[in-house]
Amino acid sequence: MIFKEGTPLYATEIERKQGEDTLYVNFLGASFAPSISENSQTMGQVIEIIVENPNISRVVFVQQRNYNYPFEQVSLLAEIARVYHYLTKQENVLSLAKLSFFGDVQRSYVEMENFLNLLKQDPLGCYTQVKRKISSIKNNLAMGRAASVDVGNYLLFLERFLGMLEQTKMIKEYGNKISEYPSDSRELYSIIFRPDILPNFTFTRLVAQLPSDAELVDQYEIKADNENINVTILKRKNDSKFFYHIMPPEYELSEEQHMLLNLARGVITEHRPKAEEFTDPEKTRQVFFNVSIGLLSELATNKQVSLSHGDLNRLAKILVRYTVGFGLVEVLLMDSRLQDIVINAPIALNPVFVRHEKYDECVTNIIPSFEDADSWAAKLRLQSGRPLDEANPVLDTDLVFANVRARVAAVKEPLSPSGLAYAFRRHRDEPWTLPLFIKNKMINSFAAGLLSFIIDGNRTLLVAGTRSSGKTSLLGSLMLEIMPKVRTIVVEDSVAGNSRIFVKQNGTFVKTTIGNLIDERIKKNGFIDVDGREKELNLDNVEIFSADKNGKVCLSRASKFIRHKVNKPFYEITTTSGKRIKVTGDHSLFGLDERNILKEVKANQIREGDFIAVPYKLNFNNSLGSIDLLEHLEKLGKVFVEGEGVKNYIEKNRKELFSLAYSVGYKKSTISNWTKKSILPARIFEKVKNKIDTDKLSIKSFGQSQKIPAKVVLDELFLNFAGLWLADGCYDKRSIIISVMEEENKEVARKIAERFNSSARMHTDGFSSMINSDLLKKVMQKILEFNGNSYTKNIPSWVYNLSDKQAGWLLRGYYSGDGCASDKEVLFSSCSKELVDNVASLLLRFSIILRISDSRKSRDTPYGKDNTISCRIGSLKDLKKFKENVGFLVKSKQGNLDKLCSKISTHDTSDIIPLSLEIKEELNRIFGNKFNNNDYISRGQNVGREHLKNMLQKVPNEITNSIAPLKAIISSDIFWDKIRKVKKIEGEGFVYDISVPGNENFICENILAHNTLELPVDTLRKIGFDILRMKVRSALVSTNTEIEAAEGIRTSLRLGDSALIIGEVRSTEAKALYEAMRIGALANVVAGTIHGDSAYGVFDRVVNDLGVQPTSFKATDLIIIANPVKTPDGLHSMKRVVSVTEVRKHWNHDPLEEGGFVDLLRYNVEKDELEPTPELINGDSEIIKNIAGSVKGWAGNWNAVYDNIILRGKIKQEIVDAAERFEKPKLMEAKFNVMSNNAFHAISDRVREEKGVADGDSIFAEWKKWMYDEMKGV
Repeated sequence: MIFKEGTPLYATEIERKQGEDTLYVNFLGASFAPSISENSQTMGQVIEIIVENPNISRVVFVQQRNYNYPFEQVSLLAEIARVYHYLTKQENVLSLAKLSFFGDVQRSYVEMENFLNLLKQDPLGCYTQVKRKISSIKNNLAMGRAASVDVGNYLLFLERFLGMLEQTKMIKEYGNKISEYPSDSRELYSIIFRPDILPNFTFTRLVAQLPSDAELVDQYEIKADNENINVTILKRKNDSKFFYHIMPPEYELSEEQHMLLNLARGVITEHRPKAEEFTDPEKTRQVFFNVSIGLLSELATNKQVSLSHGDLNRLAKILVRYTVGFGLVEVLLMDSRLQDIVINAPIALNPVFVRHEKYDECVTNIIPSFEDADSWAAKLRLQSGRPLDEANPVLDTDLVFANVRARVAAVKEPLSPSGLAYAFRRHRDEPWTLPLFIKNKMINSFAAGLLSFIIDGNRTLLVAGTRSSGKTSLLGSLMLEIMPKVRTIVVEDSVAGNSRIFVKQNGTFVKTTIGNLIDERIKKNGFIDVDGREKELNLDNVEIFSADKNGKVCLSRASKFIRHKVNKPFYEITTTSGKRIKVTGDHSLFGLDERNILKEVKANQIREGDFIAVPYKLNFNNSLGSIDLLEHLEKLGKVFVEGEGVKNYIEKNRKELFSLAYSVGYKKSTISNWTKKSILPARIFEKVKNKIDTDKLSIKSFGQSQKIPAKVVLDELFLNFAGLWLADGCYDKRSIIISVMEEENKEVARKIAERFNSSARMHTDGFSSMINSDLLKKVMQKILEFNGNSYTKNIPSWVYNLSDKQAGWLLRGYYSGDGCASDKEVLFSSCSKELVDNVASLLLRFSIILRISDSRKSRDTPYGKDNTISCRIGSLKDLKKFKENVGFLVKSKQGNLDKLCSKISTHDTSDIIPLSLEIKEELNRIFGNKFNNNDYISRGQNVGREHLKNMLQKVPNEITNSIAPLKAIISSDIFWDKIRKVKKIEGEGFVYDISVPGNENFICENILAHNTLELPVDTLRKIGFDILRMKVRSALVSTNTEIEAAEGIRTSLRLGDSALIIGEVRSTEAKALYEAMRIGALANVVAGTIHGDSAYGVFDRVVNDLGVQPTSFKATDLIIIANPVKTPDGLHSMKRVVSVTEVRKHWNHDPLEEGGFVDLLRYNVEKDELEPTPELINGDSEIIKNIAGSVKGWAGNWNAVYDNIILRGKIKQEIVDAAERFEKPKLMEAKFNVMSNNAFHAISDRVREEKGVADGDSIFAEWKKWMYDEMKGV
C-alpha cells in the first residue's frame, strides 16, 4: 500500500487479504529510517496498534523503501501486546481499586505506569526491571524492612507479571542474553527485528540477508538484457532442499533512484494499457520503455538527480518490469538454469519455489504479495484473452519477454481454496549439441570429432544404453550434424491408454484412468503442438508412481500429458496375480534384466509363462485425521448447525444475525426460534462461519432431534466400520445396515451408533445390525461416497490419503466381514471387480500381493446366482505382513491367522526371481551343493527372493562384484508376475502418453509401463532443417488409428532420398530398420536408439529378442554405448559415453567370437574420458576407410583422415572454450552449432580447391576467424 500525497506522518492503515492482516505505517517525509529495533517509540506505537488489532501478522513501514516485518517477528510483539492487554484491560492495574490493593496508591501508580510504558517500548528492559523489583522486595522482606500485607500482594502480582513475560517467546529466546549488552542499549533488538527491505514500487518481499546457518554451495551471475544478477546457492544442515538466494538490481538502488522510480510509477500507472495493446506484449513493453526513459529523465532533472545513460536504461527496464511486466518472476525466468517456478497459495505466506537443473527443488528468498499476484492475473487475462474467475478458475497461457518463453498456469478459487497460485515452466527450446556434451563431459572433443566425421560419412549407427543414460539426447545432438539441406525423416512411437492409475494432485491422491486424467487436463489447459498432438504441460505438478533405475517405486513428476488418435489392435495381458492391462503390440512393458533390473519387452513378444514387472509396494504417504462435514453442508440438504461456537456467535451478534436472515427471506419468528435453540441453518452458517469457533459443533436434520458430530474422526473404530460396510453393508430408506453375524463385528456397529447419537438394533432378517439415522446415511452416501451394491461397490478416493495404519484399520473391517483364514491362506470373495482391484492396491502399502482369480465363479444363493471373484493371500511372508498390519476383528478368524503364521517357512515360490539359465549356472558354480542344481537348472524352477537373498549374503567378498546386480534386484520394489493369458483385441480411438523424465515409465493398473521419448524435431525445423515427423503406433490401452512402426519405416523409404532417424528400436520395426539401413545407408544417415549396455548386448537384443537375422545386423556400422557412471562415493551418477564400437562385416554367426566388434573409443574410468583405441590410432577401421575412400586426398592416407577427425573435435572444443571465455553460452546451442557446421564445410571445400588437399591448419585458422567475427553478433 502506498499512502497518497498529504497523508499525515505516522498514519496507519490495516489491510486484510486472504487471512493475513497487514499493518502499514506511513513514514514518507520522516527524516529518519523507521525501525522497531532502534526506535522505542516506534515499537510502542506498533504494540499499541496490535493491542487493538490482535490479528495483525505483518507490519510494513512505508518510505522510499518499504521495511517489512514478517509474521515470525510480529508474533513476538503480539505476545507482548497480549500481556499488555491483559494487564490494562482485564487486570485493570491502573485502576484505583487495584492500586489500593498494592498499598501506596501514588507510588504504585508511578511504578506501574513505568512498567507498562517500558513493556511497550522495551520489553526486555521491562523484564529486567520487574526482576530487579521482585528481588528488592524479597530482600526487604527478609531483612524485616517491609512486612505489610499490601507489599505481599504487590510481590505476588509482580511474580505473576514476570511469569507472563517468561512465557513469551522473546524472553524465552533472548532473556538470557540481556546481560551481554549495556542497560540502555537496543542492540539486542537489532538481532531480533530485522526487516526485509524492499522497493516501494513492489509489494513482493525479498529476504536480503543470507541465512547465518547455511553453507555456501555455489555462486553465479545471470547475464540477461545487460543486467548482472547475482545468485547464491546455500544448504542448511538439516534441510533437504537447497536455498536459492537472488539479488536483483532493483534491490541495490540508491535512495534517490528509489525515489525516482516511486514517482515515475505513480505517473505511468495512470496510463493503463488497453486490452488490445496487451495482445502484443512485446510492443507494449517497448512503448512503455520509451515512455519510461522520457519520464525518468524529466524527473531526474526536476529533482536534480544525476543519472548516467546506463542508469537511465536500467531504471527504465525495472519500471517496465513492475508496471506492464511480472516483477521478480521475470528476474527468476532470466536464469536459464531454472526449469520451474511455483508460487503456492495462500500468497504471502509461502516463499517462491524453483526447480534448478543442478540442485533440483529449491526454496527462494522471495515471498510474493497479494497485490502483485492480483496484478499478474489481470495481465495474463489481458494478454491471453482468456477468463480467470470463479466460473473459469484455471488460466493457461504463454509468457514471452526478451528471449524468455514460459508456460504459465494460474489457478484461483474455488479450485484453489486459498486463492491465487501460479506455476511457470521455463522452456528450453534448443536441443543438446556436441559442444554442450563436451562441456558436461559426456564425451570429449575427440569423440565429438569422430561422431561428426561418421555422420558426414552417411553411416548407419545405433545409440544404445540403459534407461536414463542420455541416449535420446545424444541422438538429437547427432541429428544437428546432418547438413540442413538433407531431408530428414523422424519416426517415433506413441502411447495409448485408459487403464486405472493413481496420481497425486495438490497433495491429495486420486484414482482415475489415463483417459479421464488426460482428457480433462487437455480440455482445461491443452494445446495442439506443431506435431499435431494434443499436449498439457503438467502445470500443477501432478505426480505419478514410477520406478527408478534401482527398481525403487517412487512418486515422480510428469513433464507432459499427450493424446492423439490411432487405429490398431492391442493386447490384453493378464497375470497370475490377477492384474490386467491392455497395450498395443509395439508398446513395452518390463521384464527382468539381470544386469540393470528392468528391460523393455514388447507386448506382441510376451508369451504365457513369461514374467513382467509389477510394483511390490506403493507408498501413499498421506494422513487424513478427519473429514469436516461443515465443508460439505450443501450435500446434506436442509440441516442445522449447533454447538458452543454457534451459541456464542448468536449471543454476541444477534443484530447482525437478524439483519442477515431478513436479507435472504427468513421471518422473525423463524430467526427467534434459532436464537432460542442456539442453532443456525446451513445457509446462514455458510455466510458467518468465519466468525464461529467450529470446534465441537454438531449437525442435525430439519425436524429431527438427533444430531451427529460435525467432524467424522477417521480413527480405528470408524475405519473398521467403513470396512465392514464395504464388505457387508447396504442402506434402506433411513438406515444403514451391516449384515454381519459375529459379535465382534456387531460391537463395532453398536459403538458407531452410539458415537453418532443413535442406536443399533436387530434387523428383521434376524442377524443384521441396523443403525437408524437418516443423517448418518446421507453422510455415508453423499460425503464419504460409500455407494453401490455388491457388484458396484468401490473404495472412495479419500481412503488413499489415509496413513498406512488407518488403511490397515479399514482393511481389517473389510476382511472381518467378507474374509476368512483357512488352513492354507487368507481369502475373500467379492462380486465387484473394482472393489477387488482397490483392495489389491491398498495391500501394496504393506508389500502384500493379492492373488485374484482369472474368472468369476457362479454359485447358488437364496437370491439366485452370485458371480464372485476369489482373492487370496498365501505366502507365509505375506501372511505375516497381513497379521502385522491388518488382521481380523473376529477372534476366531484371528486365531486361524495366528496358526497360519506359526508355520515354518519352506521355499517360497510365490515371490520368485525369474533368472536366466546362464545366471543359474553361475550361481551353481559359486555355491556348489548349496544351490539346488536339480530344481533350478534341470527342472527349470525359479529361485525365491528370500532364498536368493540368504544365499547372496554368504557370497565370499572376492566374488561379490560378479553377482552385485542380483543384490539390487532382490532389494528392489519389483515383483515378477507370471503371465497367465495374452489376448489380441481390435480397436480404435485416442491413445495417451505420460512423459516421466528420468525414469521413463509409469505404473498403470499396478503394472510398470514404458513411456515415450521425443526428439527435437520442432527446434530443427525452426533453424532451417528439412525435416518430417512420422507418427507411428506404440502403446498403452484404449484404441487407435496409427500405422505400425515397421510400416512407417518402409513408407519413409518411398519418400525419396532422406536421412532416417528412429526414436526407439523396440519391436518388429527392427527388421524394417535394417531394411532401411541396407538401402538408405548407401546415400544418407540411418540412426536410432535401442536399449543395451554393450555392443554385444545390442546384437543380442536385435537378433535374439527382435528377430533380425545375424547377417542383417552387419548393416550396422557403429554402436555408441551411453551409460551412467557412478562417482566414487556411490551417491551420484554421471552420464557418459563409454564406448564407440565398429561392426565389421566378415563374421557369419557371432560377432563377438569372430572378432566382428572393434572398439574405436573406450572409456577410461580413472581419467573420466573416452580414449582412442590402438585400432583407431593405427588406422584399423574399415568404416572410416570406406568413408575416406570416396574423398579426394584421403584414400590410403590415414594421417589425413585422422587429422580431419582431430580438426572437427578441435573446432567443437574451441566453441566450448570461447563460450566460457567470453561468457557466450549461446555459442554451444543448436543455431550456432549448425552455422558452424555449414561454415566448416564451406571453408573445407574452398581450401581443398585452393590447395588440392583439405589442410587442417588452414581450415581451422579460417574457421576460427569466421567464428570470432560471427560471435560478435551472438
